[in-house]
Amino acid sequence: ALGSSNQMSVNAIGYNIEDNYIYGIGVKEVGSVVGSTEKFLTRINKLGQPTRITVMAGMSNGFFTLSTNQVSVVGDFDKSGNLWIVVVPNLSVSAPSYVYRIDINYQGTGVARAFPVFTDSNPSSILRSIQDWTYINGSFYGVGISSGSPWLFRMPETAASISDVVSRGFVAPAPPGDSNYGAAWTNIDGRLYAGLNSGSIYEIEGYDISASSPAPKATLRLSNLGALAGNDGASC
Repeated sequence: ALGSSNQMSVNAIGYNIEDNYIYGIGVKEVGSVVGSTEKFLTRINKLGQPTRITVMAGMSNGFFTLSTNQVSVVGDFDKSGNLWIVVVPNLSVSAPSYVYRIDINYQGTGVARAFPVFTDSNPSSILRSIQDWTYINGSFYGVGISSGSPWLFRMPETAASISDVVSRGFVAPAPPGDSNYGAAWTNIDGRLYAGLNSGSIYEIEGYDISASSPAPKATLRLSNLGALAGNDGASC
């Protein structure tokens, strides 16, 4: 949470190598109605200070906004200054899920513009099971829970539909499926890490999940960190 009164939280964060800022989706309660929130793109400097950023919807003159019934906790940057986010409906809402690409500095104009990548109308979309992803060599990777089991997901930046999102189960050792993986990040060597909300960090090996490759496996790197609900990860 950011701010002196902790009234704003930020998720779906990513580090932009083009300007050395972290960006994410800020959420702030508004009005007196419980659960009434506004959501917006925010930029965070090295002191942890947030700045709200206006985002235009595509090439229109309209603004890109998220409704109270939409949630975005999945985000990361590619290598070209684009923040890729997943927008899903609240659990109680049967509605489509979306992937957006937000160009932070569209064609050097200083204007941020959000472009839809694809829509998945399935109310049980696998996009709902992914809690974070990280960018490695042209694709976004994350660990999600499906039917109580962990799965590794990959979406290439060339994706045009949900059919381009590939998933694959783990071989032993496999990470547990008793909690969500709310954080994903990579290091300079291209290693993939996933943070379990119950307090463990795993390195995901064999994340190249093409049909001809072995199934991925997980190695526990840190444990007993305490509950990490509301966490997120970014590669800096």
